[in-house]
Amino acid sequence: MNYLILIPAISILAYYATMIETFKVAKCTVIYASYNYPLGDLYGLIYYLPILATLIILLQGAKNKSATDIRNLNILLIVGYVIIIIPSILGFIFYHEYWRIVESVMCKFAFFFAAALSYFTLKNGKLRKEIKTVF
Repeated sequence: MNYLILIPAISILAYYATMIETFKVAKCTVIYASYNYPLGDLYGLIYYLPILATLIILLQGAKNKSATDIRNLNILLIVGYVIIIIPSILGFIFYHEYWRIVESVMCKFAFFFAAALSYFTLKNGKLRKEIKTVF
């Protein structure tokens, strides 16, 4: 059952693999790249729904007062996600065309999330059994 969540992403990946010729680079700078590609709204839905679902799960885990180590690791990952999301929210508010470059800009901020995730993984060694019961 856990693999069912991958079906939408695999489906759009297979679709895009057959439609690669339709991708157009609209603008490319050092900071971002803007693409015109088919089914952009569907891609955005598939891109953001897992992020939203993960944040909800992490927020529930952060409410766990009995296991402070797990709670702190959940908060760490929440901070990593917020570092990615805040620039995007600000971009949508202050820059009208941001929706065209959001993935590209978020990839730049993903470095901070990768650092948080790396720390989470390294600290997870001693908590592995506890975390498996939470997730």
